[in-house]
Amino acid sequence: MSKGAFGVVTGLPESEVNLAISFKLKDELEARGISVIMTRTSEDVNISNIARAKMANEAGARLFIRIHCDAFQNSSARGIHVLYPAYIEGWTDDIYSASRRAAQLAQSALIAATGANDRGLDERDDMTGFNWSDVPVIMPELGFMTNQMKIGCWRLLPTSRSSPRHLKPPLVFEESNVTPHCPGRREVYK
Repeated sequence: MSKGAFGVVTGLPESEVNLAISFKLKDELEARGISVIMTRTSEDVNISNIARAKMANEAGARLFIRIHCDAFQNSSARGIHVLYPAYIEGWTDDIYSASRRAAQLAQSALIAATGANDRGLDERDDMTGFNWSDVPVIMPELGFMTNQMKIGCWRLLPTSRSSPRHLKPPLVFEESNVTPHCPGRREVYK
């Protein structure tokens, strides 16, 4: 699998940061009684975005959350934004509204929890993982790996389980606000 961007301060690959944040989110969701299915649990995977979307579809996920961090050639770029699928007739039209609502809730919660620069929402029609999804899907971009990142995804990384500084991930939504038309109480994310 692609390692993605690398942190300019830590040297950590984005894939490791994403996975660490995903495990933390998984713990928090499960503590709230929400079933979670991970599309990966290690660095040693080779799974396409289509295959990930199919996993979420087959699970009947209420929401597919694709955790990512950003990178940009300009190291002054800062902040968090959430991507969601554009309305495409025959592809994403059935998940567009629920995905947009989940993106709005996620963006609001992430900015409130981290104090990061609010880069808003991005509607995208060019992402395989969105276009193949039959369940609502979002992609939080949790800060930029290509700057010092005092806030953003570094604040969401796990600390020791015994640490009083253990942060609770803000990416938790009230179930009634996400996708009431989808059966089950399942969340899927990377």
